[in-house]
Amino acid sequence: MKIAYGTYAMPGVAQVDAVRTMAEIGYDGVEFILHPHHESMPAQWGAQVRSDVRAILADLGMGVPSLFLARPILTDDPATQAETLDLLGQTLTLARDVGMGDNPALSTDLGGRSVDWPDGQKGLLDAVSAYAEFAEREQFTLAIEPHYGGLLDRTERVLWLMDAIDDNPRVRLLFDISHFQLAGDDVLETVASLAPYAAHVHIKEGRQLDDGYEFLATGAGHLDLPTYLAAMNAAGWDGYVTLEVARMIWSRPDYEAEPTARLSYDAVVAGMAAAGVPRS
Repeated sequence: MKIAYGTYAMPGVAQVDAVRTMAEIGYDGVEFILHPHHESMPAQWGAQVRSDVRAILADLGMGVPSLFLARPILTDDPATQAETLDLLGQTLTLARDVGMGDNPALSTDLGGRSVDWPDGQKGLLDAVSAYAEFAEREQFTLAIEPHYGGLLDRTERVLWLMDAIDDNPRVRLLFDISHFQLAGDDVLETVASLAPYAAHVHIKEGRQLDDGYEFLATGAGHLDLPTYLAAMNAAGWDGYVTLEVARMIWSRPDYEAEPTARLSYDAVVAGMAAAGVPRS
């Protein structure tokens, strides 16, 4: 198993600097966020930045488990869907420019609302099927993220979708256990059920509050990391686990990007050691 960090947690930090910082901490890889707030949408990656990122990744031996296009794919508007497909095409070009190779994993938000289930099933299936066709044509894997409060926010709903698309290998999951924590799903049962469908994995923590919920940095909550990592290993996951820091954390005035990255890294390294999960 390898450890990566997402640049979503590093707003305002240049891509090359983010890679260098992650390598210095000890991370094996970096997930790049493509987000308007971070001024990191595909069109904002100039030719020199692409070249520099590819070079430093190779020089430092860092991998890229996924590019994360922070844009929901569910929409009733054909023009919006066409724009999203175009952005995915731009994301694919970027993936190849930075050296991700054949069949890269491109991650997106799914969107929708939990309360629209089951009425939203047909629209969900139609949309995901269209994106699966695009991914097959363009030769990449689309990793969609089930999200707390979204249409696909419980284990049984995800399993319904995977069955409905006949376990299409072009559509996999961006699997983040925190969203299922918030939904009240059992962590071990969720891992056993959903890890086999994952193309990309996030770790952060979530907990319910009296007046809502909150996300926490990895190691700052109640997720039993050794047990979780052992379960992921037992389910066959030997790729990257990517540490994500939610916006509600990095938008705080007192947020410090590098110390947070170090604390999260140390928590996962300790969790892997305690679980006996080998670092690959």
